Amino acid sequence: MSAPKTTRFLIMSDTHGVELPSDLPYCDVLLHCGDLTEDGSPQSIAAALQALSRVKAELRLVIAGNHEISLDKTYYLAQKGAEADVGEAHALVSPEAASQASKSGTIFLSEGTRRFTLASGATFRIYASPYTPADGASAFQYPTNEDRFNCGSSTAAWAKNVGTPSSIIPNGVDIIMTHGPAKYILDTTSDNQSAGCEHLRRAINRVRPKLHCFGHIHPGYGGQRLEYEEKKTEDEDDGIKPLGKEFAGKGQAKRKGYAGLPPGSQEDFRQSKQTLCINAAMEGEKGVLENRPWLVELDLPVANRREDTESAGARGRVIHTPSIFPPHTTFNMTTSSSLVLYRPNLSSSLSSKPSSTSLIPFPSFTHQTGTAIATELLYRLLYDIMNRFLASFQRLASRGVEEASSWIERKLQERREAKATKGSMIVEEVGKLTQQRGFRNACPIGGDRGGKGAPQPPLWVKSVLVGIEEGRLHGRDFWTNSW
Repeated sequence: MSAPKTTRFLIMSDTHGVELPSDLPYCDVLLHCGDLTEDGSPQSIAAALQALSRVKAELRLVIAGNHEISLDKTYYLAQKGAEADVGEAHALVSPEAASQASKSGTIFLSEGTRRFTLASGATFRIYASPYTPADGASAFQYPTNEDRFNCGSSTAAWAKNVGTPSSIIPNGVDIIMTHGPAKYILDTTSDNQSAGCEHLRRAINRVRPKLHCFGHIHPGYGGQRLEYEEKKTEDEDDGIKPLGKEFAGKGQAKRKGYAGLPPGSQEDFRQSKQTLCINAAMEGEKGVLENRPWLVELDLPVANRREDTESAGARGRVIHTPSIFPPHTTFNMTTSSSLVLYRPNLSSSLSSKPSSTSLIPFPSFTHQTGTAIATELLYRLLYDIMNRFLASFQRLASRGVEEASSWIERKLQERREAKATKGSMIVEEVGKLTQQRGFRNACPIGGDRGGKGAPQPPLWVKSVLVGIEEGRLHGRDFWTNSW
């Protein structure tokens, strides 16, 4: 079994037509979680697709948000929009080769589950949905009492199940990409309300993906990891155990061009069966991209050569998972053309004729072709080694900083304790010092004239006492000697 491939995902959302930063890092996969535009017009969608095409990525996956109104035909026509706009907008994001999305190397995902395989061999299943709970008049919304993400047995008793084969999130997906958040997970609004979807939360608890990315709620920007535990009582809603919100560091993210998990959290996430939730809403104040996109690394399995998968540049295949649906539900599985992988024919391996299963015609496989393939493999190997080295160095550096900080704090505490001890020793030894320097036992400034024992000077006299202790002051240095 091949080792998992570390894959870099750059996640953004809610860019609202604002110009993207020019220093975005290279990634294997770009995920945009909706609201590419502000007004949702075909012209704005075309401009947003053009902007995304400049992001350096092998694969770009995008979903609509509630602002992409011309892509929601029912809503747009109800708002007296022109049907021609709907047709133009859908033509822009069509999977057809002639569409602007296809020409710019972007795949606009409709609601459903698909599988993609990258050039590295890393493969993943992703569920995508642009829909959010109804809040005012906007596109791609559903009533809050409707559950579209689960089958009937997983729907809450108070809710109505409206799930379809494409809207229900199947078990076994690696990534869930929605426009909005799940309930109580990075979903707090500016007026401190929870705006997430309860049905989506149930689906997250059931599926437990590696990554859930979204946007929509701008103040909820950030990252948070989820752990899971079994319900102990029937009164408990679910087994989700949210960890603390990750520290993104806006200043550091601005310098790097992206936000990411701290090294400790990244290592913990890599070693544990956790779900990483990312609210990647970039827009803060109106028209300003205050937040940076998130760069997340996932360890993905390598595709089986015999597996029916698709290359990154091809249209993703829609996948239905009958196991999560009621027994009476049936599906017409869509069969799409897939790559024919090269399998050597041993009986004809020495023949001058090319194999019928070969992807590369025999005459075109030259020495130059082999050199190019070897160079590409070497480059990818070195790239992987450098990534692992830098990750290890970052973890060691972080650990060193923590140890240094702990050592400094310990030394400062020791110094404070020593200083306090020294101060108390000065006060306790005043009687002895005064006798040695010719003073009497009672001090009219800080004690009774006829009292017994060492005097107790006020705080402002301590500097004088230090001078006495060090031998710099004597009885003759004072205005009177009749203490």
